[in-house]
Amino acid sequence: MKEISKDQVDISTDIAGVYCSSPITIGSHDPDKPWYPATSLERWVNLFVKYYKAGAGHLITPSIVPEPEEEPPEFYKNKGRRHYIGRYFPFYHKDWWLSARKGREFWNDEWFDQFEFPVGAFWTGPTSIFVKKKDGEKLIKGMLEKIDTEKCPIMGNVLVEQPIVEKWVEHAKWFEELGVQVLELNFGCPCGAFELPPGVPKEDVRFGLLLGVMPKMIETITREVVKNTHIPSYVKITPETGYPGILMAADAARKGGAKGVVTTHMGFAQPPPDIWGDPPGKTPWPFMKTYPPATVTGPHERFFMYKGVSLVHANFPDLDIEAGAGIVHPEHVVEAIFLGAKTVQSFSGIVWNGITFIKRCNEFLRYYMAKKGFKKIDDFRGFTVRKYFKPLELDDFIPCHAVVNEGKCTHCGRCIDNWCPAISETEDGLSATINKEECSGCGMCVMICPHAAISLVPWKD
Repeated sequence: MKEISKDQVDISTDIAGVYCSSPITIGSHDPDKPWYPATSLERWVNLFVKYYKAGAGHLITPSIVPEPEEEPPEFYKNKGRRHYIGRYFPFYHKDWWLSARKGREFWNDEWFDQFEFPVGAFWTGPTSIFVKKKDGEKLIKGMLEKIDTEKCPIMGNVLVEQPIVEKWVEHAKWFEELGVQVLELNFGCPCGAFELPPGVPKEDVRFGLLLGVMPKMIETITREVVKNTHIPSYVKITPETGYPGILMAADAARKGGAKGVVTTHMGFAQPPPDIWGDPPGKTPWPFMKTYPPATVTGPHERFFMYKGVSLVHANFPDLDIEAGAGIVHPEHVVEAIFLGAKTVQSFSGIVWNGITFIKRCNEFLRYYMAKKGFKKIDDFRGFTVRKYFKPLELDDFIPCHAVVNEGKCTHCGRCIDNWCPAISETEDGLSATINKEECSGCGMCVMICPHAAISLVPWKD
């Protein structure tokens, strides 16, 4: 396509027909201090104003629950700003190989240190982190006073503790009356699961991800909310549905009348035990006594995002999609749009890069679209799925085989010391060699070579 001027590019989009100046937003996140004024309301409102000024196309409120206000438990009294109620625990590239960043004497430092980079984090926290209606009302009113919703609409994150339809409807109407433009029915929040006792959860268990694996309940609640409100609803799908569960959840949302879905966000997970601790095997969490369930967040999550967006768009092309999870580079935004996303939410993006990440994404999007000749988001939204997404067939594989660049090969032995029957040493022992007659072109050796000394080339008879 022919390159165009950035002035010809329009990065605006919409959520269920509601105008958004950009496809970028920040995923719903809750304050780590559940009772004001541990963190002042003004500071919390101003954080959303920062997102807006950085170029967010729409904003999503924290999860606001309808439970009545209550006094803080004794644990929190007189602790001032020490009301912290959630905790992060990072993991690194090397944690794919090791459960702790110790034991260096056993490993080659050069090989070991190349993975010293945080790629994600676990997070855990109790349900008391949620904003209650009293403070939620102040927050939303503060946002509406300072944010131009004609350019940056507000999506209300609706979360109810129990699967009681009437409560969901009442709470959704409360958001609408306050003035939000779109509803996000949160059937995906993992909080609550952290506090469950051992055993198989019952069907009446609380909160998001436990409710979001029940398509019939999603459909029923969504239908009643849509029937009793006058603004569009999105459904936030739990990542715990997996496949094909995500399609069942999306179908339930569609049948219930939702205009769109949020396909992915923080998944349920467990960090590794600290095998080098005292005692060995203790909880890895800093300044915690126990080993609770957790969520996992970070760049690696985007692969599940790609799955969710592409599957939902391929099966329900008329359903709006907001992509989420693992988006930490502006290119990830473009990739999500190619797979069918209309909008993209990224909390990991600002954790890893700062709030200016929003501005950088918008700038990159304009640059990229101008380079490729796209005037608007819909010019390429869903292109990859429409053009290439189909059931796998044998003739999809173009015959190829691996070759070794002996000039780059250091004879580290990683490809030779593996399961592939096509790789062996050269006679002089200075390099690897590949028998192309035995090579299937799987690309495993290309993937694991630390020096980019192996590549795939097409077969030539």
